[in-house]
Amino acid sequence: MTGMTALCVGLAGCASAGPDDVLKRAAEGRSEDGVIAVSAGTPRDDLAMQAARQRVERDLANLNAKPPADPSPVPGTEQITVVGMRSFAGNWRLVSPTALTAHYDSDATYEHVQAFICRFEQHAALLSGACLPSRKTIEGRVDGDRVTLDWSRGLASAGISARLLSPTTFRGTLSVGALGITVSTDIPAYGSKLGGSTDPQDSDPIASQVLQELARGDVTSDRFTVAALAHVRDTPPLPEADRRALGTPIDQAFLDRIEVPADDGSDRTMAVYALSFEQGVRLCGIVLDAARKVDGIDCS
Repeated sequence: MTGMTALCVGLAGCASAGPDDVLKRAAEGRSEDGVIAVSAGTPRDDLAMQAARQRVERDLANLNAKPPADPSPVPGTEQITVVGMRSFAGNWRLVSPTALTAHYDSDATYEHVQAFICRFEQHAALLSGACLPSRKTIEGRVDGDRVTLDWSRGLASAGISARLLSPTTFRGTLSVGALGITVSTDIPAYGSKLGGSTDPQDSDPIASQVLQELARGDVTSDRFTVAALAHVRDTPPLPEADRRALGTPIDQAFLDRIEVPADDGSDRTMAVYALSFEQGVRLCGIVLDAARKVDGIDCS
């Protein structure tokens, strides 16, 4: 790659390497206040970030439009106000670039903006999450209305430092690192909490049926493309050991749809569900082709 070097920063991968050059820019004082100024690399990336910001703003507007709860206590009862740690646990949609490119002769750019669906568990202030696509894991921490999330890929690492704007939205910025060096950027990152829906009208009937069978350990071969069936048999999305540990399937909830990259560079739509079992929850995403056959499936 001539004249530039790329750093994998998002929850998915990128093809190029060389994160030390990106960090050298900051170390050599080519950043303002220790923060690398970064702009969108393509119109598509810019539009994706605008859409993420508008979604957060829309969620906030809807939340603020709700009438406040009646603060007056019910006669004969005691009113108690609980002040404590914010709850971050649950399913979230995160939007972040997956690559940062440092150009030797111009400003850095972020690229390949991707939405991820992540499920977070919270133990006191500590967070642990699993995401789709790409089965990435995230560690983090909640401190009041501040949230930090961190993940790594090989020698490269990245993180989000964010503020909770509401119990269901956050806005923050991305940091990147490698070889023990971490720098901040002004790349925005957004999060929206997903409630999930069990209404059949919100989910695809074929996807719903396939996921029900998957939770039981069944695979109906004629529902899959040849390539997807071979992949599922070779690398089961829910291995038998996991299903035994999770116990009996209970239900599934549709969470959201996200665009995921295909091998030919195009985008495919993945519908993501939360599958509930007696002993836990798993995220599963499913891609259908034009003939309504399963062309991709993954669980995290």
